[in-house]
Amino acid sequence: SVDETASGVYWKRYGPKSSPRRLNVNQIRTVGRQILESLYLIYENQLVYGHLHSGNLLFDHEQTFSVQLFDI
Repeated sequence: SVDETASGVYWKRYGPKSSPRRLNVNQIRTVGRQILESLYLIYENQLVYGHLHSGNLLFDHEQTFSVQLFDI
């Protein structure tokens, strides 16, 4: 089992540095729609997008409120 203090040290070092941002229902709909439209465009053009997960999504909530997909 993992020691609680070791876990605390890990999250302090590697965890998020900023406070989480909350989205309202309309913002969640917008983000979801952008992701689905992006995936549809990729597949419509017969391109392959490997695996969608939170590590290859980039959210810009400061200016344009856009979502970018990365496949790194």
